[in-house]
Amino acid sequence: MVDHMNKSDFHLLDLLRDKDKELFSLNGKQLVKDVGFEIIRGIIYDVLTGKNLRDSTEVLTRKRIVSLNLATLRLFINGTINIERFIDRLPELAFKDIQDKNITKSEKWLANWILGLTEKEEIAENGKEVR
Repeated sequence: MVDHMNKSDFHLLDLLRDKDKELFSLNGKQLVKDVGFEIIRGIIYDVLTGKNLRDSTEVLTRKRIVSLNLATLRLFINGTINIERFIDRLPELAFKDIQDKNITKSEKWLANWILGLTEKEEIAENGKEVR
């Protein structure tokens, strides 16, 4: 078992595959490439012809949720394999990521999610939640 926690450049996002990491930073252009232009065209057509937006995007939403669930499962499996007492140390690892001023938006999003925070909430320097 390798303990990556002692590496100063380690972040929780490092436990994911590159394809999984893309889920945390997907933009519009990447979405069209990933899903396909015809699917997006069909959704736009449905919306412009009065169909319910939620009904039109249901398949995309389900696909994204399944993909994120699989990525989360991989994170926990890889963390458990590579980091001693990973589950117990997960909040500590996430807090370490948040304190790093050089983390990416995706790394910050994942760390906040693990700690049950949103982008609107922050961790003060003394470790208490600030709204």
